[in-house]
Amino acid sequence: MGISEMKLEAITEISKLEDADTLREILNYLSHLPQPGDKSLYLSRQYNKAKEQYGSLLTKLAQ
Repeated sequence: MGISEMKLEAITEISKLEDADTLREILNYLSHLPQPGDKSLYLSRQYNKAKEQYGSLLTKLAQ
């Protein structure tokens, strides 16, 4: 499935939703995604995942 097809499928699924809270949550999620061309690493968003995987290593590095 290509990008265009996925976009159309996402729009179709979103158009079926009637719950305002769900739609608000989706809009909030989308508004926090990196924009095309944005090369930022967003390390703060990855902190918890890195902490879970490399917790002991990060502790050693901090010392």
